[in-house]
Amino acid sequence: RLGHHSSIFDMVMQIEPTVAERKSVAKKKKPKKASSTVKAGNSSPSPTSEVVPGSREECKKKKKKKNPGAKPKAKTASPKAIGIKKEPSKKKKKSQLIKNSGSDSSFNLNTSTPVAAGNNSFRVNFDGSVSPASSAGDSRELKDMPEMPLEHKLEVGGADVDEEKGGEATLEDHTNEPSPELEQRSPPCWTCKKVVCWSSLLVIITAAVVVPCYFFLIAPSEESPSDDFPKISSQASGTIVAEMPQTICNEWIPGQGKSNGCSAAETTEHGGLLCNLVAKSMLNTTVSVDMALINAGVCLQDIEAPDLTVDEIYQSIASQDLVVVDIPGVDVVNLLYDAASTTFGPSGDPQSYPYSAGLRFVMKANLDPSERVSNIEVNRGLNSGFWEPIDIRRYYKVMTTAELASGGMGYFSFSHVIDRWKTLVNLQTIDAFYNFAKDSEEWWMLPEEAYSTQRFVGENEDPKLATVPSRICHALTPGEPESQFCSAEDVANGGGVCSLVAWSLYDQIFGVDMVLIKGGLCAGDIPEGKFGERTVDTFLSENPDLVTISLTGREITLTVEEGISAAIDLGLKGAYPYAAGLRFNVDVTQPLGSRASNIEIITATGSWVPLSSTTTYTVLTTPDLAEGEDPNFQFIMTADKSSIQYLFTTVKDVFLQYATDWEILYHPPKEKESTLSYV
Repeated sequence: RLGHHSSIFDMVMQIEPTVAERKSVAKKKKPKKASSTVKAGNSSPSPTSEVVPGSREECKKKKKKKNPGAKPKAKTASPKAIGIKKEPSKKKKKSQLIKNSGSDSSFNLNTSTPVAAGNNSFRVNFDGSVSPASSAGDSRELKDMPEMPLEHKLEVGGADVDEEKGGEATLEDHTNEPSPELEQRSPPCWTCKKVVCWSSLLVIITAAVVVPCYFFLIAPSEESPSDDFPKISSQASGTIVAEMPQTICNEWIPGQGKSNGCSAAETTEHGGLLCNLVAKSMLNTTVSVDMALINAGVCLQDIEAPDLTVDEIYQSIASQDLVVVDIPGVDVVNLLYDAASTTFGPSGDPQSYPYSAGLRFVMKANLDPSERVSNIEVNRGLNSGFWEPIDIRRYYKVMTTAELASGGMGYFSFSHVIDRWKTLVNLQTIDAFYNFAKDSEEWWMLPEEAYSTQRFVGENEDPKLATVPSRICHALTPGEPESQFCSAEDVANGGGVCSLVAWSLYDQIFGVDMVLIKGGLCAGDIPEGKFGERTVDTFLSENPDLVTISLTGREITLTVEEGISAAIDLGLKGAYPYAAGLRFNVDVTQPLGSRASNIEIITATGSWVPLSSTTTYTVLTTPDLAEGEDPNFQFIMTADKSSIQYLFTTVKDVFLQYATDWEILYHPPKEKESTLSYV
């Protein structure tokens, strides 16, 4: 009977989903008939016409109820308050269904309701006729209506029609007796449905983003080597793993002397080879990491050539589980300081000394704890020959032992890392070394730049400041060496030590024209080899302050003459003058006051010019000369003492800075010696 117009009834059922309930309630209540009527076919809705539940009109009406300040409008019977009573009368019939074969248009059975079909809008009247819609607003109402499920029972809502009364439809008014049951069953507003729809979509999108991020970025990694990775436990103890042409020495602290196969001198610079190789082997597992870090206690003894057996690996390397830790660069730096503080000192533990691969540093154990580690560099995974300073803001993957990862052996910074960033690897130190030695060619060799300790200074060792290629001889007067290691020819123009000291002061102190000191300031040779801070005390007799004073050329000449006379005539060799930026010839056969000749001064361009007797020069010297405290120097006492300025530094401090800057110390060239010739 419905034919192909089932879509009409679907729509009707969604508009009136609770008609059966209304009829049931209406029969129970037996309400009075409403006196209001509407004409069928009227072009505009009546105030009492039924409002579709869930439509925009109902939403607007609810908003008006929530706004008590709004201006009241004409009262319209709510669809929730309208009872539908069906009276079986032969003179009455329901609104007719209109068949529109060949068209997909939808129709509304309620009177005065427009129907949109395509681009046209028309109205179905109770008499069966169709008329155009009166306004665009009528057409828009039906477009917004939702479809109704087909499986609902068809209930035609609206008014009963009485043909004898000219097509009038009667309404039964139940405004005085609202139905709570119907109020609860009212469909929600369309706006609410949209909010729920968008909220659900937002939840789905959020879940799609957050869940992958959790598993990829936050969730703990389950990365671990495959169970198929060869384990040393599968091999017999006597199995030969590899061959090596040399003994692999084990040393905890560089130069400690623990190794039986290597001398302390062989391990002083970089430490033991074994721990360096163990750390490197930890980079060659199935887990990709940036660096490896172990403590010296992992290595137990030397591995002697020529064969490496499984049993030797067990005896030489402690078996410890491996852990990968994600840690920032600043904590890697702190780990090295932790290890240094735990290793050195009165209660230090040599087994805590750090060894690493992909990470290198300079260790100076004789400095304060906050200065012991320097020049920290990284070569991630040793995948290139390029080393770069560690980035304290970057995160690195560090392979280490389970003991260190928990903050053991004094590596406290590991304990600050949360457990989520620590991944236990299905390998041990001996497994990593076993596979490294088995699969690598020339595995026993390690280039110098790959050692973790690039330079080491012991706790009681004098820090190296410079290198002395050859011995620098000391002499108070020319031709008379003060040590058995030097000849008269070595000091023919005077001692090289005092000449070097004078030129070091001239190099470091700016704004002076020359330096003038006495030979007695120097006390010994500077030996060949490493030069350290303590070496200064062996060739300086004292450590006086430095001052500047303004002297004329004549005063400078007379001071030099007095120094030569005191050394030759009085036998006070320590009074012999040494200078930088000033040079002269000495002839002791000449009378007093004429022994120094050809006195020259160096200019800013490096050329030498005669000393002017009337020109005032700024002279760097010691307080005993400037203040006239030495009785052998009388003429300098007449100089202007108001020009004296203390520099608040000492000879030793300036010389140490000079040695640090130049790194190589040697005897000054002959043209720079203050005594050009000595007769």
